[in-house]
Amino acid sequence: MTSSHELDSAAISHGDREGVYSLFSDPDFMYRTASPVVLDAHAIDRLLGDRTMVILHRGEAVGLWSFSSAFPLYSRHVPVYSGIYLLDYRLSSAAPSEWWTVGYQQILEFLGSKSDVVRVTMRVPEFDRLGQAAAVRMGLRFEGEIGQALQWNGRSWANRVYGQVQPPDVFHDAVPGRFPGQSSRNDEGSCHGN
Repeated sequence: MTSSHELDSAAISHGDREGVYSLFSDPDFMYRTASPVVLDAHAIDRLLGDRTMVILHRGEAVGLWSFSSAFPLYSRHVPVYSGIYLLDYRLSSAAPSEWWTVGYQQILEFLGSKSDVVRVTMRVPEFDRLGQAAAVRMGLRFEGEIGQALQWNGRSWANRVYGQVQPPDVFHDAVPGRFPGQSSRNDEGSCHGN
């Protein structure tokens, strides 16, 4: 990411695995789960899939992110990104608050290398105060709730929806297929095989 914050982002390597697993020992690390501390390594690997990127600070895992195209389009069976993205993004609860915004801006630049970013949407559980505060800090607006979308601690909770619409010409200078500041160890490929 940026040298001023000493953050970087890369595909998860074998050497990153232990650091990534340790993120899930933090009960507030709700990356794609409401109960991170109950997951074993196998469950975490299934949760991560093959598109999750690790966010590193001085080589130490401090967060994760991934995206999916909300409305994937296909041209001859090759995905063409619509510019409308669902984002999963989480930093350790110990990370400074400004890292959320720095990381998010760089994620937007990465997405902008795929297509014009029209919209980014994040879903945050109603009980996740850290995630809600981070979404607002990053400039996403609360757009509503999907009621009773989650079961946690014996009751139903809403999934809160936060979104941001981007002007389509913001990211024309991004390098295609590369996360800005992406570490050189990831030159063989990105999370998308580019």
